[in-house]
Amino acid sequence: MCVCLTCLAVDASEIKASSIEWLREYHAAGDALNPDVSVPKFYTPDCVMRFPGQPPLQGHDAIKGFFTKQFSLLDRMTHTIGHVDVVSDRIYQEAKIEYVVKGDPEQKVIKIDGYLNLRTVRPATTERLAGAVWHHDAILDPEDISGQKTSVWYWVAKDSI
Repeated sequence: MCVCLTCLAVDASEIKASSIEWLREYHAAGDALNPDVSVPKFYTPDCVMRFPGQPPLQGHDAIKGFFTKQFSLLDRMTHTIGHVDVVSDRIYQEAKIEYVVKGDPEQKVIKIDGYLNLRTVRPATTERLAGAVWHHDAILDPEDISGQKTSVWYWVAKDSI
């Protein structure tokens, strides 16, 4: 294997492209609002997940429970991938997240910025990059852009403490 800077740059760009494709699949599964499908597909059984305002969640049951409660409050959710960095077994990602709260007669689209740090099971080959997440840290603003505490993330976290 060549370790010159040119080859390392090509490998890095391939890994980043692979990571972005994996993130598209990851977010599409989450945006489908079905944690019974998305959690086993994308998380290890012992995954630790952290969201603002609540203690860490560990394991499929805790993570599915969190998402089931959160998703029951939503009509829809959409992630748009922003900047992505891949370092070793970590994917750092910025995203724009839009959601509509279930039962909102105005169907107001709430927009927030999110930052995600995912640690993945990742052997050295890019084709194995789609390994499961074993540690998930999300940084989200728990208030919508108007400053009202209507964010689903805020209420789910508040009720979980």
